[in-house]
Amino acid sequence: MLVVHVFGGALITLLVTLQVWPWLRTRHPAVHRWSGRVYVLAGVPLVGVSAMLIAPLSEADASAQTSAFVWAVLWSAFTALGCLSARRRHLASHREWMLRSFALVYGIAFNRIPHLLLVLAMSPRVDAEYGGDLTAMSLEPGAGSGFLSWILPLLFLEWWLKYHKPRRRSRHARATGEKTPAQSAPVSPHTP
Repeated sequence: MLVVHVFGGALITLLVTLQVWPWLRTRHPAVHRWSGRVYVLAGVPLVGVSAMLIAPLSEADASAQTSAFVWAVLWSAFTALGCLSARRRHLASHREWMLRSFALVYGIAFNRIPHLLLVLAMSPRVDAEYGGDLTAMSLEPGAGSGFLSWILPLLFLEWWLKYHKPRRRSRHARATGEKTPAQSAPVSPHTP
């Protein structure tokens, strides 16, 4: 199951990069759609479900197992919701759900950064609490960095989604010459 998860993870890591590449989406929408289908149909069983099965059986402590399991459930749910939104032609919702999926996929790679920062923060205690054993001390923050590795990118993304709205007008608005609410809003004389 671990081998399936690792190879499936390598595949979806590549595919999710193609999915968020704006040039590919606009110039080759068929490639975007087909690679997205592979991302969902291969990713959910090979990565999401396998992670849900692996997490409780791993040798990690309970908090690391919980982090991995919650990550797998969230990633699978976000990916499925993104797929359903695309099928219903709710493209703004599709984009947001798939960006959440992207943030969780790359949260695994981000794990090294919070882990390193937690090890550095704990390093003054290496002699007193770990008898100078740096290896034993570096294992300690594993669960914390496991949670932080996917929670921090997800929180950043939620902040970004809230405050960074696409500035493009819809196709309908461009075709009819209709102004968006931001374009038709009166400009305050105090606005810089």
